[in-house]
Amino acid sequence: MTNSAIISLSLTTATILVAAMAFSSPVTSDQAYAQGQAVRAVGSIASIQNDNNGNAAWLTSGNWKLVVQPAQGNATNATALFKATFIMVMLDGTSKQMHKMSDFMLTRMSSDNSTMTLTGTATITLKDAPKQNVPVTIKLMNHNVISIAFDTSAVNHFGNTPNYGAILRENLQVSPSPIGALAAYGNTHCIPNLGGTAIC
Repeated sequence: MTNSAIISLSLTTATILVAAMAFSSPVTSDQAYAQGQAVRAVGSIASIQNDNNGNAAWLTSGNWKLVVQPAQGNATNATALFKATFIMVMLDGTSKQMHKMSDFMLTRMSSDNSTMTLTGTATITLKDAPKQNVPVTIKLMNHNVISIAFDTSAVNHFGNTPNYGAILRENLQVSPSPIGALAAYGNTHCIPNLGGTAIC
């Protein structure tokens, strides 16, 4: 191999490595939102919930997904899509049930250096019938942990502590354009869940 060929190959390899590093460089949800990009994240739920006496009694486990779209065009407020599916079972393995959270309507959003907080209402499926317009507060903390707290005055079923989980991936690039990101993500991207179900 000639010297020119070696130099050409080295430059090509270096270009590929630099491009790969640039592509894989993480951009946090805070940075993405600050740049006017949609925040996209998925993760798991794994939490111990109290009973009415404040004692650990229930395990919740499942998955969730989130898209926060900054205000576009003449709109003044951000919009958000949040869905979760999780099982709830007593710590002795009895009374297994499944719950779904959907129809999240964002009413307020705030963010500091460590926590993004989303406040709104959602529909929660319960044993008898879905409960609509349940106040809920979602917090994403340090890009690693999520908490989902339901207003106990509206739904007193999940104990008096938030459901906690993990942020497995954030700033997912699932739409080539921020316009229509909520619809695209909500309609075509599903997360496998326990029992063969999925969050779609």
